[in-house]
This record gives sequence, structure tokens and C-alpha cells, in this order.
Amino acid sequence: TALDLLEIFHNDAKLNGLDLNMHEEEIAIEMFSNNIISAGQQFLDNPNQNPLITNWNRVQTAVPGIKQEFLETVESDSHI
Repeated sequence: TALDLLEIFHNDAKLNGLDLNMHEEEIAIEMFSNNIISAGQQFLDNPNQNPLITNWNRVQTAVPGIKQEFLETVESDSHI
């Protein structure tokens, strides 16, 4: 599980001289898990409901140039 892997990541961080706040990470993992469970339950309660997820055409209309900016950001991050 994610909580099991956290201890491995914590040990790797210590080995590399990095600080990893276990408490904050555990809270984030638990919150993420609870949100996934909640979303799954909402879907099971009403599987035909249309989710309010904006498609990329609407995003590009609202934020012109976002596609190019997104691609440049991904390209930049891939060189780190």
C-alpha cells in the first residue's frame, strides 16, 4: 500500500540527505484514499450522472495558448 511504500521512500530520502515529513505524507495519503473512496461511492450511487469535467476545447477557449504552455512545461520538466 502507499503507507507501506512511504517508509521505503522515507529511508531513501534519509540515505540521500533529504527531509521527508512522514506525518504530512501520511495525512496526504489518507486524504487521497478517502477522496478515492468517496468518489467511487458517488459513482456507484449514481453511475449515469454526467461528471462536470471540462474538456480541452473549453480550456483552450478560456486560456488561449494553454496547450503550447503545457507542452513546454512538460518538455522543461523532462530535462530535470
